[in-house]
Amino acid sequence: MADVGLIWQDGWADILLNESNNDLQTGKDLKTAILVSLFSDSRANPEELLLDEDPRGWWSRDLGSLLWLLARQKATLQNLEKGIQYIKDALNWLIVQNIAKSIDVTGTIENRSKFNFIITIKKSNDYRFQYLWENINSDSYKFDRSEYLILFQ
Repeated sequence: MADVGLIWQDGWADILLNESNNDLQTGKDLKTAILVSLFSDSRANPEELLLDEDPRGWWSRDLGSLLWLLARQKATLQNLEKGIQYIKDALNWLIVQNIAKSIDVTGTIENRSKFNFIITIKKSNDYRFQYLWENINSDSYKFDRSEYLILFQ
């Protein structure tokens, strides 16, 4: 069964509608799951918050990432490393479930103010999940909330 399709525009994900009849469109399940994993806010531990920061986020801590914590941080090497770890943590379920063989994340700082991340997800050989990979092998998706390039291999 397919998930509701998401479209990435202007730095946010939105539900994808069929233009002819305004029905919901289905999307690529794996792409949707990755969008939700990266860009839903995970609940931070109190020690990770700035003094005046709201402890927002998904209450279960099982969904989302802590990338939102970087929004008010300076673009330093230390915060870049945090961002890389936040991405790996948010997508680790792909490896645990044997959907992906590996997830590699690299990052750079652009103009001392913006992080750029490249995420490479390599598919596993588990036949149970081949349907997830059918239409996205060797695809890449670029998201403009900071910069995230996700490569599927």
